[in-house]
Amino acid sequence: DRLRREARSDAFQALPEGERKAHKERAQAVRAQIKAQQTEAASARASLDKQRQTIAGEFPGYADLITPATPTAEQLRRLLGPGEALLFVHPTETATLVWLVGADGRSGFAASKLTRTDLTRRVTELRVMLDLASAPPGREPALQPASLYALYRDLLAPFERDLRDLRSLIVATQGPLASLPLAALVTHAPAGDAPPAWLVRQVAITQIPSPSALQALRRVAQPAAATKAMIGFGDPLFKLATPAQADRSPGGPAARQRPAGAAPAATATRYDAERGFRYGDMPPLPETRGELLAVAAALGADPQTDLLFGSRATRRAVLEAKLLDRRVVAFATHGLMPGDLPGISKPALAMAVTADARESPLLELDDVLGLRLNAQWVLLSACNTAAGEPGGGAMSGLVRGFFFAGARSVLATHWAVDSESAAALSAATFQTQAGASVSRSESLRQAQLALIDGKLGGGRWRHPFHWAPYALFGDPER
Repeated sequence: DRLRREARSDAFQALPEGERKAHKERAQAVRAQIKAQQTEAASARASLDKQRQTIAGEFPGYADLITPATPTAEQLRRLLGPGEALLFVHPTETATLVWLVGADGRSGFAASKLTRTDLTRRVTELRVMLDLASAPPGREPALQPASLYALYRDLLAPFERDLRDLRSLIVATQGPLASLPLAALVTHAPAGDAPPAWLVRQVAITQIPSPSALQALRRVAQPAAATKAMIGFGDPLFKLATPAQADRSPGGPAARQRPAGAAPAATATRYDAERGFRYGDMPPLPETRGELLAVAAALGADPQTDLLFGSRATRRAVLEAKLLDRRVVAFATHGLMPGDLPGISKPALAMAVTADARESPLLELDDVLGLRLNAQWVLLSACNTAAGEPGGGAMSGLVRGFFFAGARSVLATHWAVDSESAAALSAATFQTQAGASVSRSESLRQAQLALIDGKLGGGRWRHPFHWAPYALFGDPER
């Protein structure tokens, strides 16, 4: 381009013929070089495409994770069971596009005027209202069901009739909406003192990163259920402990609960260039022991052999554990995003430190991809794993990593939750799923309704702060 512009200038025309000829020769050489590079690039692309096709043919699960193809509506419809529907929400810079595909032939499309920027702002405002722990004590924002109804109206109202008799709604989205608990949307305009018409009362909700994720999860036949109930890793020690601390028993003083209404434990602090940051500075999570003990009791697991706390909850313990024979694999720790700590470029779970300074305490995405699971559930507790970064890209990658490792679903949280209500909801979810012929999404829904209706907590946990943050990712039932 520079040579072309020079050739068109008056100064170029005034040059001697020899200089003009040399300039033209340089331009011709550059053109020849560009053509050669274009040919080389085309050959490289063809070779890469061929290699991808070979890998996809031999390892379709890996191809679904790395280069997922967008399935057609008919392909998705064949994957759905009776009473199921898939809702695909795609925000853009000018509008938000929404598609509905049902197993029984129902379908629909709507374009909302909400742009990606509008949706980001609305979701941020709603999260501030729902997450009471994000506000200073005594200054919690009032719950405004009208705001939750407004978002439902702007996105889902066109499908109201189709949603009415569903039993399971699978929502595929990676944009701003991925960081909002959709169960807390309100389906009718608030009227007087009537309780909010939560969407969770109408249908069980599951989230997936994209429509192709459903295809990947249901591509193969459902394997036989694992033989053992669960294994759990919780309350890892982020700094080297004394022998007394390292030997804390699962039922000892560390297994305490926060009082009702108390703020949840702080999440991991971002690195501060001026103050610095050590791994051991992360706040401990002793209250998570109560939740894992409640889940173990609901599933009939042995806390002494199936739960690893404190100094035992290491990355190496996860990598060396026989996870393939566990129906539930639970992690109760901090989730870290790229940039949360120096050198972290992938999402990770914070595990216990060891005496070997060369051994990383982080269970990173690469580690997850190498696990072998046959888990119906992976529970990610206390680490805001559903919220992730804006747009949810990094943490949704971790969730997909668990899918690739063999998990059928991941139960994560949108914000740090109160330990007492968390233990009650988790235990109720697994008790329902273990004792009744209901889907995983329906068991979560029934536990959430138990908090809303006061069957658990005696009415203390009706606010969506307690029941809404739990989100089920993956396959709701297979």
